[in-house]
Amino acid sequence: MKTYLLACVVFCFFAAIGFQDATDAQKKEFIELLRTLPTRGEFYTPESVQKAKPYLPVLLSLTEKDIENIGDLYPFVALSSGLAREKENRVYVLTHFAKIRHPDLKMLWAVLLFNEGDVSKEVVNHLLEALKEPERAKLLGQMVGPDFKFFKRKVLSHPLAMQNGVVQPIIEDEGHAGWITSVAFSPDGATLVSGSHDGTFILWNVATGKQIRSIEDHRSSGRPFEVVSVAFSPDGKKIASASSDSTVRVWDATTGAPVWKFSKVTYAHHVVFSADSRRLAVANCDTVKVWNLANGSLLRTLKKAEMTTGSGYCSQHVAFLNNGNDLLADGGPIQIWNVSTGRELKRFKPQGSVQALDLSADGTKLLLGEVFEGYLGVVELWEVATAKLLRRLPEEQDPVESVAFAPDGKIAASERTEGNDISSPGTIVLWDLTTGTELRKLAGHNMRVDAIAFSPDGKTLASGSWDHSVKLWDVATGKEIRSFPRTIR
Repeated sequence: MKTYLLACVVFCFFAAIGFQDATDAQKKEFIELLRTLPTRGEFYTPESVQKAKPYLPVLLSLTEKDIENIGDLYPFVALSSGLAREKENRVYVLTHFAKIRHPDLKMLWAVLLFNEGDVSKEVVNHLLEALKEPERAKLLGQMVGPDFKFFKRKVLSHPLAMQNGVVQPIIEDEGHAGWITSVAFSPDGATLVSGSHDGTFILWNVATGKQIRSIEDHRSSGRPFEVVSVAFSPDGKKIASASSDSTVRVWDATTGAPVWKFSKVTYAHHVVFSADSRRLAVANCDTVKVWNLANGSLLRTLKKAEMTTGSGYCSQHVAFLNNGNDLLADGGPIQIWNVSTGRELKRFKPQGSVQALDLSADGTKLLLGEVFEGYLGVVELWEVATAKLLRRLPEEQDPVESVAFAPDGKIAASERTEGNDISSPGTIVLWDLTTGTELRKLAGHNMRVDAIAFSPDGKTLASGSWDHSVKLWDVATGKEIRSFPRTIR
């Protein structure tokens, strides 16, 4: 009843023009108005949208020829996006959906209506038909953006998509719809987990390259909250994830079932298990938090050293030492605490700003990716016990934001960007830590590499990139073994 009354109000509002094919004079008047309306960035201002609102029937009447004469579809796309923010406009378009003349605008309005939950059988069928045709599906993907994978799944599973009482089959999309933030191997090397900016993390079968499971609980109401870090427990039974949704969560590695959810972790950057898998720590900017996984209790909150201004340094990496008895974190000085007492045991200050950190398997050495002079990247090898700098690798032209130790501690990997812009190819460099010489370069990512990890046997390297892909490499030869599927739109 409420929808019916609202529709009546809308129909009265648009009565001056009504829905019929607009005259050439009305189209000309509308287009002239559109050219004079102020914009804010790429969109029309709210005031502009209100001025154009009475011309909504004219907008829907525009043909391909009308817009070809103007030469640019974008102003009508931008205006449609503004008009779709108001319920009464959506109700009007929903009622007259079949009469929209321009195919691209009709597709756009189908997306706008569906995303707002204002749907009809006609709208859903229009989207279903588009998904069946490669060219139209490609256009639909461009309209929806990075979340097309999830949009498509919602369309196919919508109750109105049922045919003769049968739900449309959903072909599971493999791969991420956003850049990769973190990768980690299971202790047996059989499974790889990758976290992404798309709000998901995926478990992969290393041998086959097939997706085992995608966990999407960090997506809320369709909004992706970046999964910033993932980790396997040393016993292989659990996976931890940290997200920009202010939670750190623990999952059953076999079933994907949730085990623990720790909330109000506002600035989580990096999550790691202790060697006995009983504790979990997260670098939470000016604090480091440690939980007891036996009962889910917060065991300790450790504060980072303060700057001279009184605010705390921001820790982005954390590692357990001495079988989980001690904890190390970066952010300003490297600090080491005893977990049981919370007492600080040691601190030392690298000369540069730490952007990446990895602890050797035996816990004796640190690999740091640092920035000097605001842009120069340097990889350094430090001895933990003595806080002594052992080796500095050749300087890079850009900050080094990901590093990793091989399990034997003799080889290291660091990311390198081959160019100065966001679309520059990303590579990985393997180093001999005994001599400090470059062994080989792994090239294949189209954009910057943001995550790297060695397999437990040290023979394989995994990498994740801004290009949404996850790759496996042969460490001995530098050859690409496999690129896991990724969502392409």
